[in-house]
Amino acid sequence: MKLNLNFKLKGLDDKELQNSEVVSKILANALAVDNDKEDPLKFMEMASTLYNKGEIELDRSDLTKLKEKIKKHDGFTNLLKAAILEAIIKTESNG
Repeated sequence: MKLNLNFKLKGLDDKELQNSEVVSKILANALAVDNDKEDPLKFMEMASTLYNKGEIELDRSDLTKLKEKIKKHDGFTNLLKAAILEAIIKTESNG
């Protein structure tokens, strides 16, 4: 399944936030500096692909791992988490 995060974060007014980086790069940078103990190589591969392409092809298992990581990430605001999780849910439903 292809997860596309090549979009800018929107505020509560549904307008793009000024000076916002695209969501794929925000997530990629967070994955790159995270201290993952389960599968650091997998998440670094995801980070590199997201940073350079803005989207990534993931199987259901990896999509689930990513979703759980997003939910637990203390450095993300609910606004950012919701944007990423909505994109993941959309990807899952297009399956």
